[in-house]
Amino acid sequence: MKKAYMSAIVACMALPVLGQPLNEMLGGRGVWLQKPKAFQLTKIPDLEAIGVKRVHVMGTHAVAASKSCKARELKPTATTQVLEGLGNALRAGAFAPILTLYATPDKTSIDALTDAQTGLVAKLLASGFQAVEYDLEGGWSDSVPCGFSTHSEAASYLFTKTRALKGDLPVGVTTHLGRARDPNIGLDQADWLSIQVYTKCASPCVSFMDKREGPGFRQSRTAQLVNFAGPVVVGLAAYNQKWPNHSEDEAMSKALDATYELQKSHPNFVGHSYWSTSWLIDGSPQQRFLKRTAIKKVN
Repeated sequence: MKKAYMSAIVACMALPVLGQPLNEMLGGRGVWLQKPKAFQLTKIPDLEAIGVKRVHVMGTHAVAASKSCKARELKPTATTQVLEGLGNALRAGAFAPILTLYATPDKTSIDALTDAQTGLVAKLLASGFQAVEYDLEGGWSDSVPCGFSTHSEAASYLFTKTRALKGDLPVGVTTHLGRARDPNIGLDQADWLSIQVYTKCASPCVSFMDKREGPGFRQSRTAQLVNFAGPVVVGLAAYNQKWPNHSEDEAMSKALDATYELQKSHPNFVGHSYWSTSWLIDGSPQQRFLKRTAIKKVN
């Protein structure tokens, strides 16, 4: 494994700095890499085969909401060495690696995460990652702010500290549709929004033809529910895509087609990303669907 990491680093050093426009980086198909510790570098070509150009690597585990100011430790999803190797290997493969992190509105935690010398963000920006995306959901908004008067103040501090680590660093937010207008997550300061518009057959399973929450229907309503003028990436589910009497292909086709229609009518909707790599490997129906649609373009 160490040899694989070193090969990726050497290859990446020969690459030019990727200063591509934000819309270009966020356009097309992306995927969230949920479990970096378990991901094998030999699987990287499989990402290209399913049309992926952008990989959002989860760098910290989800944070539970907290009503006290006891120490809130952000736990990395893998060792720094593994995350660095993954960032370099993705860059060497001509992907755009984005570092996705959960955060909490706690000054001590933010300072540790964004420290210019010892923080996880600074270390990984030096190893191929092009941008930072904060996953701000209930673990952020439902936690009491510590060291700040408001969540908005905490978000401003988080974004300012992150951007100070590297000139022109794009910093975005990902959240689910129910929090698209949440004033606590600092969307007004984000460079882009990855909005999770997942449709899935879980327990309970929403009707396949439900006009609000069914596949395709929910995605088509996204622009009405999101008030964000910057670039938007639509998050789609790759899990729980089997409905009674309907195949994974049918469900994923409806969601993807609705997303492409959004892009046609709303120019700031520039791309889509799937959650997550865990369901897109080893010949799954979802992987086969993405292979078949890898070359589909927005007209």
